[in-house]
Amino acid sequence: MCSAAADNGVGGCEVWINTQVPFAVKLGTKHFINSSDSVSIVYKSGQTLIVRVRGHRVDSYFISAHAPYCKAGNFEYIAKACDWWSELAKIVKSVCYAGVPVFMGIDSNYQFYKMDVPGVGDLVSAKSPVPG
Repeated sequence: MCSAAADNGVGGCEVWINTQVPFAVKLGTKHFINSSDSVSIVYKSGQTLIVRVRGHRVDSYFISAHAPYCKAGNFEYIAKACDWWSELAKIVKSVCYAGVPVFMGIDSNYQFYKMDVPGVGDLVSAKSPVPG
């Protein structure tokens, strides 16, 4: 399942479901997502894809998202990225039911530097940037 990139080529998301590899093992029993399970897209845009898998032994959301580019120190990029992350949180809250597990894979497009700006904490070295 995939979500096409926006008109200007930004984003594009995919969620791949493997029916040959177990998604869980419980008490030595392997559990698979199989063809009788319901896999449906519950939300899609050029930068976000949310899929729900419901079946006999699985009920979960899988999110693939592609955040806009954000570079520390550039407050225009930071503002756009913060808006995107806020919107993503609203979307997840509106389409994903509470109590159902959510798995996310997000390309955050973020370069981290030691700065006092929104989205950057004390997790990085002050000496050099971390490639993002």
